[in-house]
Amino acid sequence: MAAIETFDPVASPAGRRLQYLWLVYDSLIRTDADGELVPGLAESWEYNDDNTVFELTLREGLTFTDGAALDAEAVKANLDRALATNGPQSAQLALVESVEAVSPTEVRINLSAPNPSLPVVLSQNLGLMVSPEALDARDLDTNPVGAGPYTLDADDTVPDDHYTFTRNPDYPDADDFPFAEVTIRVIADRTAIFQGVRAGELDAGEGNAEVAAAAEGTDVEILTQPTDTAGVMLLDRQGEIVPALGDVRVRQALNHAVDREAIVESIVRGYGTPTSQFISPGMDGYDESLDDAYAHDPERARQLLAEAGYEDGFTLPILATSESTTVVEAIAGQLEEVGVSVEIVPASPSGLSHDLLEGTHAAVYLPWGMTDTYIDAQFLLNPESAYNPTGASDPEMLALVDEGAAQQPEERDATYRELSARIVEQAWYLPLYVADAIYLVGPDVEDVTLTPHVITPSIRGWQPAA
Repeated sequence: MAAIETFDPVASPAGRRLQYLWLVYDSLIRTDADGELVPGLAESWEYNDDNTVFELTLREGLTFTDGAALDAEAVKANLDRALATNGPQSAQLALVESVEAVSPTEVRINLSAPNPSLPVVLSQNLGLMVSPEALDARDLDTNPVGAGPYTLDADDTVPDDHYTFTRNPDYPDADDFPFAEVTIRVIADRTAIFQGVRAGELDAGEGNAEVAAAAEGTDVEILTQPTDTAGVMLLDRQGEIVPALGDVRVRQALNHAVDREAIVESIVRGYGTPTSQFISPGMDGYDESLDDAYAHDPERARQLLAEAGYEDGFTLPILATSESTTVVEAIAGQLEEVGVSVEIVPASPSGLSHDLLEGTHAAVYLPWGMTDTYIDAQFLLNPESAYNPTGASDPEMLALVDEGAAQQPEERDATYRELSARIVEQAWYLPLYVADAIYLVGPDVEDVTLTPHVITPSIRGWQPAA
């Protein structure tokens, strides 16, 4: 897997790096293998009636590996620092007005407006607690001090090659982690990972569709879990860069022009589920009927383009990385059939995220990971978000997001179904499929499971094979 850039959970991106962070830090709230939120460092939590005050009750007697108390003051210090830091997930705390240590085991988070998603936020990077002594240390990038099941063995770690972790003898849930030592090796080549797992040199590792096909029929177990939605973000919804994209009929035409099933079969070998919608299965607002809202219908696509005044087509530049060239070329071939010419714009050496911030790109091929409808709607639909760099705004979408945020869970799903239908109707995106995360497991370990919407598994619960 990829190397970790920093062990600072506030500065680290989520996704694959969580496999490192979960070893050295524990989270306030955990997500189990079924995707349910369960107690972690916090034994319970609750909102007030309008979702504007959130209270956590911590387990008693917790300590960090440096001996410092893991109490409400330590949690407040971590959350205050996250609020003051411009990290990849810091915007998820944008509505937090203040954090109070009410007692040694009670934390109160006061919000300026309803935010129903704090339990999810505090189960990810921002819920990973760092010892207060280490929070401002200059070496936090390489010297994590947490309360997790393991500690980093700096003497047996070579950055960008391998990272070794040794058991924390004081971890309260030690039975969940039977291994005395864990080593994560940095291997970019998925074929090499498969070969290592098959040969017994690795216990487990990330795969892809190609190596999964090779692993079929061997003693390597193939685990899959729906994660990211793969597709094109149509960023220029006002038509400032590509005038055609300012017309909803054009965006709808693009959605009708692509053959999602063919792309899933040819590009990811069936390890994905075709979809036309923004919201993923298992989330508030998911509506199965919207998965095929845009059937593959080139004739309908041509008709919509003609109605919008683009019967002769137009050129659509799509920003993409070299890793996504194959799928973008497949999209380009299908759009060409209805008269739309695709120009593939290579991402700069600075990376896709840097290019997005420029706000000069009309469209980008970028899988978006969906974990919570409210969080992801703020992240992707908000006109001030980096992932909405042209500042497009739809008052109806934003009103539905806020309406759902103030509701109780039993009401919220219906509101967010309206939101999903609105996003699909306005065709802000060109979704293709919900991609499967693929993980390869060798015969020497068992009880490995994947968590919904998480790319790599926690090693919590893994056991040596009998």
